[in-house]
Amino acid sequence: MTLPEDYFLDTDDEMLSYLEKQAEQHILELRESNARNKENATKLFNLLLAGAGGAFLLLVSGNVTTFFIFILIATIIGWGGTAIYLSISCLITKNQPHLYNPPDLLYTGYYKNLTDNRSAMLSVLRRYRLNNYVEIAKRLRTLNTALAKSLDKARVAAVTVPITLVLFLVFSIIWA
Repeated sequence: MTLPEDYFLDTDDEMLSYLEKQAEQHILELRESNARNKENATKLFNLLLAGAGGAFLLLVSGNVTTFFIFILIATIIGWGGTAIYLSISCLITKNQPHLYNPPDLLYTGYYKNLTDNRSAMLSVLRRYRLNNYVEIAKRLRTLNTALAKSLDKARVAAVTVPITLVLFLVFSIIWA
């Protein structure tokens, strides 16, 4: 739900100060959460690359039986694919909204040409800026949700690959 531009115009100054502080804190918390998600994605990405690289080194070493070649190839494909998904969905830089508004968006021609009650202009600008904070927080929440979902999917895939391969190995030994 998008708030109308004039939503906060009737807010008193004390409430406005409180809402501004809360909005800034909320946006900073969302940015920190996004940074933690990206940091966790980077750690998982590094582990996946190390695992896929280790499997590749075992594969090319030549000391592997034919049966384990399939296991190593599946590991490389599974973890490599997960690393690619993780880099596309979490690690590629996304355009994030800025916390503060550029002056040209706040001090528009309308306000510049305003002659009546110029002393109240800053008060009006602060109320419009609060509305912008709401939009910034919405965008950051959406980004945060997408990052968290993608990271969760990558974690599940990273754990599923070895479990699936171990189960395949156990059933292959039992049926052999």
